[in-house]
Amino acid sequence: MKLILCFAIKLQYKHFCIQEYEALCTMNGVEPVVLSDTVEFDCDKSPFIAVELKDYQTARKIVSRSVMIKYILDPFSIGCSYEDLFANLDQEKLVDSFLIQKSIKFKIESIKKKIKPKEANEIIGPYGDLAPEEVIFDMKNPDQIYMIVSNPSTEEYYMGIEVACMSWKNNTSNFYAKYDLKARPYLGPTSTSHELAFLMANQAELKEGDLVFDPFVGTGSILIACSALKAFCFGSDIDLRVLQGYSVGKKAKKEIPGADVIDRYDVFANFKYYGLPKPSIIAMDISYPTMLLNKFDAIVCDPPYGVKAGSKKSKLKEKVSEKEPKTKIINDSTFGMLSKKENYGTNEIYHKLLEIASLLLKLGGRLVFLFHTDTEYSSELNEFPTHPCFEFVHSCENPLMRKRSRHSIKMVKILEPGEGE
Repeated sequence: MKLILCFAIKLQYKHFCIQEYEALCTMNGVEPVVLSDTVEFDCDKSPFIAVELKDYQTARKIVSRSVMIKYILDPFSIGCSYEDLFANLDQEKLVDSFLIQKSIKFKIESIKKKIKPKEANEIIGPYGDLAPEEVIFDMKNPDQIYMIVSNPSTEEYYMGIEVACMSWKNNTSNFYAKYDLKARPYLGPTSTSHELAFLMANQAELKEGDLVFDPFVGTGSILIACSALKAFCFGSDIDLRVLQGYSVGKKAKKEIPGADVIDRYDVFANFKYYGLPKPSIIAMDISYPTMLLNKFDAIVCDPPYGVKAGSKKSKLKEKVSEKEPKTKIINDSTFGMLSKKENYGTNEIYHKLLEIASLLLKLGGRLVFLFHTDTEYSSELNEFPTHPCFEFVHSCENPLMRKRSRHSIKMVKILEPGEGE
């Protein structure tokens, strides 16, 4: 069936709209069919696209997990003005729909334009007049909501049944609203925003019971999203201070209701606060991994970048001074002595990530990570990393400032290391 999908206008994430929808379709075993032109799609100009889904239940499943979808509408009429919309209405179909509902409600919305109550009543009136006498109008808890929506700037007008809706404006029923960083008791200097973390988890098509790994776990923002979606979470970080809650992560300055359940502020604090399962986390440098099992369904991460979170790796030492504390040195017969840290090259961290992901992911596993670009860099440094074991799926740009952006890149593992050589 043909349905109309409306995205929430969140300019910083507008490039995620189509990609998130397609990933959620695939996750639900549905071939994503978008009837509108996705190449020219710009959520800021018009948030509407036409899609094809097999039934209402599938639409509701997709919306229940989406960050970007505001609602999905089953249209009874499409027009280029309110007058045209009513003239094109299949009135018999609408009346038949009224008759199978105990109570109904009309809702009207216009993109980037506020409709005054008097105007709204004039627009809704002709549709309401078609309702049989036995139909009850219930403005609080109706059995069915009928919508009249428009975007005057593009002359798009739709009237139909609200199939699925995610309340996003007042954050009363968003499944992800309670994980907002502002309401979190423990934060790091570069904690990934809750919306971006859930968008990345959706890109990775995480399902209940999936095994997911974040090799740069930090204070756990991405794994919070993954755990909330009922994935089994694993993580690592080279910085033991972050994991143990020393000097890097900080307790929220304001009073957080319910935070008294936390007895120690470390990487596990937010999981305990939200009642989420405690993830398995180890201190590890991905340059010298200790986990080499290709069992993970997904790797979702934000590699350290910039001044606050520059990427570092362990530095090999042939000899260790007897004066240096042994507790700061990892002794591994395979890699030698590891002690002091040194910085990665600008893009070396990304290539190392792909190398490790090729070992840890199972075939078909998804890798989703943030990649930073800067117009002041050379074109070579702004090129997305590649690896023979991975197929590039898509990237979603998240503009940061005039010269810089970060891109959420999705790849799928198609080969085991050494195959196809």
